[in-house]
Amino acid sequence: MSMLLEWDPTDATLLYWRCTGDWSWQDYVATLEALREDLARQAVHRVDIICDVTGSTMTQPGMMMQLERSSPAMTLHGGWWGITVFVGAGEFAKASLGLLRMINRVLGQRYYTADTPEEARGIIMTYRAGKASAIA
Repeated sequence: MSMLLEWDPTDATLLYWRCTGDWSWQDYVATLEALREDLARQAVHRVDIICDVTGSTMTQPGMMMQLERSSPAMTLHGGWWGITVFVGAGEFAKASLGLLRMINRVLGQRYYTADTPEEARGIIMTYRAGKASAIA
């Protein structure tokens, strides 16, 4: 599996999810399940994710369906999951996320894209400050 989870050293509620090379939706779901179990043991209440897909094969078939099916929470106020910001997503992935925002507005408000990890961190900090509409 080409997925690695690392906690931010200065923010215990920010997770870096790095995807490299080839990966499958099975890898994604297995990593997500391991994360859920880890968070349950740690009693973490909210986590925002920077998912760095630079150098990976991000354009997996069925992206919108998989994100809807396996997303940690389906409401803006439920669950441990805050938002996910994809870094290095290609144009197809960006377009797919744009469609997801139109089709499923609640879930679509949980996904964003950025060109760098620093920009992703800025998006998360803006979202946390209650300015989600400013980054949509």
